[in-house]
This record gives sequence, structure tokens and C-alpha cells, in this order.
Amino acid sequence: MTIFADFFERWEEQHRRYLDKLQANQNQNQNENELVQQVLCHYQEYYDEKAKAAETDVFLMFSPPWFSSYERTLLWATGFKPSLTFQLLKESVGGDLNEEQWERIAVVALVGVMRNADDLRQQTGLRVLEVLSPGQKVKFLAGTSHFWLQSRRLGMERDRHLNLPLSF
Repeated sequence: MTIFADFFERWEEQHRRYLDKLQANQNQNQNENELVQQVLCHYQEYYDEKAKAAETDVFLMFSPPWFSSYERTLLWATGFKPSLTFQLLKESVGGDLNEEQWERIAVVALVGVMRNADDLRQQTGLRVLEVLSPGQKVKFLAGTSHFWLQSRRLGMERDRHLNLPLSF
């Protein structure tokens, strides 16, 4: 495979050991700050190595063969969807958070994620358009619009078929 795939395999093994430590520490409350720092450094190592590997083949990072097909469905811009963080927070810590913490997370983190994601989508589209000829731009925008509208139509038909109500 790739050098990164080998790194990822070793990183995952270490990640399992950190999970064991985290789970064991939930009831002991010993050296929490140190353990948190170790896990954050472990994640940083992953992002550093991923960035180096992307310099060789960035396309590989958008559909990594070392991920399962299920993991790849969760990907958004080479990593897990940022909204997953908030779902995991709610499931793992939810009842322990006070109202002020929920408010700070909602206003600081969620609004920031939304803005950053929208900015990333816009900047990506604009950079692609900078490279294309006028005719290619028209084709790209038509393809993008068609994809969005077809995805919407198919999704709405599926929801109607399953009798799912709209969420808003």
C-alpha cells in the first residue's frame, strides 16, 4: 500500500491502548490532564503524518484504502464530519454538561464549524473555477447544479416512500 498506511496501522494499535487507558481512567480520575495531553499529541501525530502523505498523493486521502467502506461513508474532506464531534459529545458527556457549557459549545463551536465548512466549500469551488476555461466552468456548474438537484429529488422521493417527515 503506502507508507502512510503502514503508519496508520501502528497508530491505530497505539490508539487502542489509549482507549483502554481512557476507559480505565473514567472511574479513577488520576492524571487526567496528562492522559488528555498524551491523546491529543497522538492525534496531532496522525494529522502531521497525514499532511506529509498528502504532499505525495492528496487524492489518496479523500478515499483512503486503509479505511473500510463504512468508514469512507463517514468522511468529509479527508476526515470525519465535524458534526460527529457534537453527536459524540452528546452521547458521551451530555448529561454532565451544564447549561453554560452547552451554550458555549453551541455558539462558539457549532457556528464556527458551520462558517468554516461553508467557507471551505466556497473556496474549493472558486479555486476549481480559476483553473477552468469559460466553457469548462459552464459544464462544471451545470454538473454541480444537476448533482445537487438530483440528490435533493432522490432524497425527497426516498423520504416520501419511507413516510419520513421533513425535519424543519
